[in-house]
Order: sequence, then C-alpha cells, then structure tokens
Amino acid sequence: MQVEGGADVLGGTKVTVTLADGRVLREAVDVNIPATDLERQWERLAAKFRGLASPVIGPSATAELLDAVRRLEDLPSMDALVGLAVPQLAGSAR
Repeated sequence: MQVEGGADVLGGTKVTVTLADGRVLREAVDVNIPATDLERQWERLAAKFRGLASPVIGPSATAELLDAVRRLEDLPSMDALVGLAVPQLAGSAR
C-alpha cells in the first residue's frame, strides 16, 4: 500500500488506493463544506476530534475536553481547558 499527498487542496480530499492485486480504487469527498445545521456541524467536528484525541488523552479526558469547549463562553478561565488538553496533566487534573 502506498499513500501520497498532494498540493491540490481545492475540490476536497481525493484518495487513491492501489490494492495488492493491482486494482485501483478512487474517491473524492469535499469535507471542507460545513453543515448548514450548526448542531450537525458540531457533531461532525466532535466525532473527528474524538477519533484523534482519544488515543492520546483517553476517552474520559476527551469527553471532558469536548464538554469544556462546548461551554467555552461560561468557563471562568482557560486553565481547565488547557489542563484537559495536555496528556500528562489530564490524568492528574481529576
């Protein structure tokens, strides 16, 4: 399997996979188009964030961090948010 990047960022994300048997699979998706429904957009971004953050800071800290971001305007300071985002602090902040 071979993964190649490209400088062409217009038109979305293009993926080409060449299988061991020689078949080539291609797909293009424009993931840059935000959902018009803000709740749906939040869910899309939260799902992506969970997938990226959970392996690093764990599912519990990821959920807490998402909750803090969701309530960002109500937080008294950014200290709690930053503490949740740093893996070595995330476990000791609770």
